[in-house]
Amino acid sequence: MQKSEAFKELFQSTIEITQEIIEILASTEALSAEELEELENLYSERGEKLDEFNSWYSTPEALAEIGQEKDFWNEQFLKLRETEHFAFEILKHRTRDTKESLRTMMQSKSVFLYTKK
Repeated sequence: MQKSEAFKELFQSTIEITQEIIEILASTEALSAEELEELENLYSERGEKLDEFNSWYSTPEALAEIGQEKDFWNEQFLKLRETEHFAFEILKHRTRDTKESLRTMMQSKSVFLYTKK
């Protein structure tokens, strides 16, 4: 059970990192180079933690411990899924906004080039 507690903390820290990612993504209109670097570091750290969790999760003893605490783990996985979904929605909206900005710039550029001739 002691190992289970360590992995509970590990999983919780993964959720917290995902929430930090969301805060950065939602904080500003345009991300600075520092924010992009911070996002890269957070995603890297998060990936390492998930890999570590996965190595434990795939063991028979982990499956037994998880089976004893189904409600807790179901809640944690649901929380991570919801947090990930929210981060994905923010990225989707940012991508859509960027696409529209690029389209508008290209149209303006085309009109400018046409009127310049």
